[in-house]
Amino acid sequence: MKTLGGDYIELDIDKIDLNPWNPNQMNEKEFERLIREINESGMIAPIQVVPMPKGRYRVIGGAHRLQVCKILEYENIPAVVLTEEKWQDEGLQKLETVRLNIIKGGLNPEKMMSLYNSVSERYGDEALSDLLGFSDERALAKIVGDVKRSMKDAGLPDEAISKLEDEAEKIKDSSKFLDHLGEILEKIYATYGETVDNRFIYFDWGGKKHLYLEVKGPTFKRVQKVMAYLKKNGLNADTYFRAIMDKAIEEIERENTDGN
Repeated sequence: MKTLGGDYIELDIDKIDLNPWNPNQMNEKEFERLIREINESGMIAPIQVVPMPKGRYRVIGGAHRLQVCKILEYENIPAVVLTEEKWQDEGLQKLETVRLNIIKGGLNPEKMMSLYNSVSERYGDEALSDLLGFSDERALAKIVGDVKRSMKDAGLPDEAISKLEDEAEKIKDSSKFLDHLGEILEKIYATYGETVDNRFIYFDWGGKKHLYLEVKGPTFKRVQKVMAYLKKNGLNADTYFRAIMDKAIEEIERENTDGN
């Protein structure tokens, strides 16, 4: 069936590939909610894809829905196939990815800015902003909002959050703000860390979880020793520390079970 944007058909789900530049991200809770929605209501909104060589397709809109359908073991998925020759232009594919994702939440700040900069090199900042209704101020507001929520979760006072907003206002540039984020948080921690009982800050940035944790000298020396060992042996720090956390959680759950 022909639609205004392309051919509406059902595609073999195994023939569809993700694109590497998609900036949209979901946390675990949002993704689980999407799984429930599609499981209960079905796949009622088609994804958008572009034909690629060897009978394959590249998704430019609906990556999370595609992933959910794979989890639910769909064999086919409704899709709008953008068949016009112009869609073979990767620059236009990136532009459409921006257009389809900018109106949604959960943007990966680093990927979003990288994608935006790549597209703006071709189309120009002014034309792209007019087309999308998008500005760097909006990107900066999104990043600052994500960090503020994490700071509140960590128990930092309103004055600390106001300090973050003040620093963002001084910089007024999302990419520069990201460059200086670590430095800004260190200053905030030095000033307001005493107000946080557990003396840590955690936040989402660039699709990853970041943790600023204050420890005493003897503990820090142990961390240094562990990190030196991991580096020497080419081991992954996240995997190592996750194993430590898993053991701690097992102990907590055991204590809770015994207490009940």
